[in-house]
Amino acid sequence: MKRILPILLLLLTSPAHAGWWVNIGGLSIHTQPGFNSRNPALGGEYDYTSRDLVAAGVYLNSYSRTSHYLVYGRRAWVSGPMSAGVAVGVVDGYPNLHNGGVIPWAAPFVAVEGDTVGMNVLLIPAAEKGGAWALAAQIKLAP
Repeated sequence: MKRILPILLLLLTSPAHAGWWVNIGGLSIHTQPGFNSRNPALGGEYDYTSRDLVAAGVYLNSYSRTSHYLVYGRRAWVSGPMSAGVAVGVVDGYPNLHNGGVIPWAAPFVAVEGDTVGMNVLLIPAAEKGGAWALAAQIKLAP
C-alpha cells in the first residue's frame, strides 16, 4: 500500500490523458477460492471522445485459459483524471460457455488516468452459473 499511494496521488493530480493506451494485465480478486488471480495481458485502448472508448486484447483468464476481448466503453461520469462507466462487448476462452467460444460481456469500471499512466478497475460478473465474481485491476500506459 505504501508504494501504491504515491502513484495514486500522482495520477489524481495529473491532467487526464486522451488517445491511445497500451493495457497490461494485472491482478484479480475473486468471490470464491480456486480461481487464477494473476492475469497477464496485452491490449490496446483508444479514447475517441472524453466519454467513449474501444479496447481489444488478450489475457490469461480466471480459469488459466487464454481469452480475447473486444469492447466498447462509455464513461457515465468524468471528473478530472477519474471516470466511471460500463464496458460491453465480447470475450472468449471460458471453457464451460460455448466450448470456449465467443460470449457477450459487460462490466462496470472505474478509471484513473494521468498523462502517461493509468489504471482500470473492473467489477466482472461470474462467467457462468456458480462461478465467481472478480474485481480486476489493469495498468495502462500511454505509448
